[in-house]
Amino acid sequence: MYYNVLLQLLVLLYLSSVNITNGDFIIDPQLPRTGQEFGHRLLSSHGWLFIAERYADPEGYDQGGYIRIYDESLDLENIPPYQSLYEGTIPLSANDFGSSLILRDDMTLIVGASTFNEPGFADVGVVYIFNKVLNGQWEYTDIIHCPHQMATVYFGDKIMYSGGQLFVSAYGRLTNSGALYIFEQLDMNSPWTLVQTFLGTTAQDFFGYDFWVQNNEMVICAHGSAIYGGAGRGYCKIYHKGIDGLWVFQSDITPPSDRATLHFGTSITMNHEHMFISMPGEFSGAAGTGAVASYRLDGTEWAHTYNIHPSSTGGATAFGNRMQIYNNDTLILGHHLNNQGPATTGGRIYVYKYNTNIHAWKQYGDILAAPVPVTGGKFGVDFQMTDHGFFIGESGATVNGAASAGRTFFIAPPTSSPTDSPTLSPTNAPTDAPTNAPTNAPTNAPTNAPTNA
Repeated sequence: MYYNVLLQLLVLLYLSSVNITNGDFIIDPQLPRTGQEFGHRLLSSHGWLFIAERYADPEGYDQGGYIRIYDESLDLENIPPYQSLYEGTIPLSANDFGSSLILRDDMTLIVGASTFNEPGFADVGVVYIFNKVLNGQWEYTDIIHCPHQMATVYFGDKIMYSGGQLFVSAYGRLTNSGALYIFEQLDMNSPWTLVQTFLGTTAQDFFGYDFWVQNNEMVICAHGSAIYGGAGRGYCKIYHKGIDGLWVFQSDITPPSDRATLHFGTSITMNHEHMFISMPGEFSGAAGTGAVASYRLDGTEWAHTYNIHPSSTGGATAFGNRMQIYNNDTLILGHHLNNQGPATTGGRIYVYKYNTNIHAWKQYGDILAAPVPVTGGKFGVDFQMTDHGFFIGESGATVNGAASAGRTFFIAPPTSSPTDSPTLSPTNAPTDAPTNAPTNAPTNAPTNAPTNA
């Protein structure tokens, strides 16, 4: 690693100024088109940057989607993509290609297309496999179909790979009761085999809407479940991997707030010590902009410590729509529907540092789009911090007159280390004292389930 977290955060705060400087820049789509949402999903791994164009209209197909691949060793600002991928062997229409994307290793790219239509059923979803071949190009090699063929399953909306297993969500199965499927592959030339399935129990559970897997622990969330106090309160389930390789249920994680329609579990992230679960229906002050529940591992149990509330309460219930823990002491939370003055749903990103003295996360700063936030920009709809830099999607941005063409911000690491500590003040930093969740349920709690948009 060639720069530390302190320097990273100094660079992050540059973005809230008027101009992007110090090596930072914006990656625009090659051919801006209305509604293509360039930057809706991002992946930086193994020296490659993947940017999904959700509705790109490749080669005349309506809303088929592209994934643009960039070589991070080159000048990302001034070069075209290294390669552009579309679905399978031919582009298809309106399949949300790139709804999720991961690299299993430096040779295998796995891509979800969650609204793929199967014969007789709309919006079933599939997962595509691309492998890098001898000429250095990525080529389509395989496809995984949903084990349950029915309409509006959204198979492939989220995927993860861990411990030799591929995890694929399908939150829409059976009127949004939801499901999560686990596949294995014996070797690169073998087919993917379904080894385990987990199902939601009732309609509108949204089981598997988000989940997380690390080592031998898996957490699957059901943000619409009514099991713990009414429709839309939500909860999460913890599973451990047994010695036989099968996942076994351990316990539930229940909502830490009494509010109705909390949608606890809309998003989740975790590492070996910390876990964060979003609650978009939680109220922050007078506005229902959401909160994020913070947990810390206490022995073998996850203990709820307090809730993190956004310092800016303008906008829809989307605080924590995307979350990342970096280097164990930096927490990044997205709020892509946050209002920025006249810029409705302009978006914002919050950065927190872990204070080991009080065992609490303290806000270090927040980040806005530059030069100014734009209405509908959805800055922070996806992001990823890596050792190479910080990538942030703004999928709703207007580019060259094309509304919602989208763009991606890149914040480069500093080229030299400063001799003094940063002098920039944290933006809207809260006190060290943890904020407790309110206990009285409001009368105007949100009633609609949040979406991934």
